[in-house]
Amino acid sequence: MTTDGASSLGHVVESLGVPLTEAGRLLVDGRPVEAAHVPSAGETVEVQDVTRPQQVPGAPLRFLLDVHLGTLARRLRLLGVDASYESEDIGDPALAALSARERRVMLSRDRGLLRRRELWAGAYVYSDRPDEQLRDVLERFAPPLAPGPAAPPATAN
Repeated sequence: MTTDGASSLGHVVESLGVPLTEAGRLLVDGRPVEAAHVPSAGETVEVQDVTRPQQVPGAPLRFLLDVHLGTLARRLRLLGVDASYESEDIGDPALAALSARERRVMLSRDRGLLRRRELWAGAYVYSDRPDEQLRDVLERFAPPLAPGPAAPPATAN
């Protein structure tokens, strides 16, 4: 791929349709670089996968899910995971700002949302099937689980 000599590696990766939230370490000629690195002619670039479980700076690990992930939000909550959910479409700028303000990992199937600069942290949810979504989030982040107490057994009258 040829670059213009002015665009950062982060912009190049995102121009290929990959949000930086989905890129692990960025290597140029085998050495780690930041997304702000401007690639030069002849450099070899490698974009590694996100390491699993993914470490997120700050504690505790909390999530914000967009309007399309209500079932996933409910399932995460049942497992005791702090998962905030926006049931109305408040727009990408507001969601990204909320993620930053509350220091929550944004979970979304919207690549455009995950490319917003104000976003604190995020992850693309690859599947549209809730079982697979849940498995992927649990494997990717390994959040501590604290399911609530089981319901008391039903009594016969």
